[in-house]
Amino acid sequence: MDIMGMMGKMKEMQSRMATSQAAITKFTTTGDAGAGTVVATISGSRRVISLRIDPDLSKGMDAADLQVLTIAAINKGLENMDEMIKTHMETQTKDLIPNIPGLDLGSLLGR
Repeated sequence: MDIMGMMGKMKEMQSRMATSQAAITKFTTTGDAGAGTVVATISGSRRVISLRIDPDLSKGMDAADLQVLTIAAINKGLENMDEMIKTHMETQTKDLIPNIPGLDLGSLLGR
């Protein structure tokens, strides 16, 4: 067992994680519902940064239906961001961490 080699990999992994955290905060993605009539933009820090609702949509829709579409768009955006983060982390750590099914590296970033 090469302890020095493992320590080197740990330091490299820490460095990559810090770099990844900074990069992820700059990510943005969207989620939509109602055939694009409601669009939520999500940041890499998993915050809603904008919400666009087609003005024509609200004319014939009650508040409850509009809320359902808004929640669906936000949830889709969050799912898309989770996938972006997962893909990014897999790319950043592919040569440092073995491919372990079910290992969620996104949780290492404090999600």
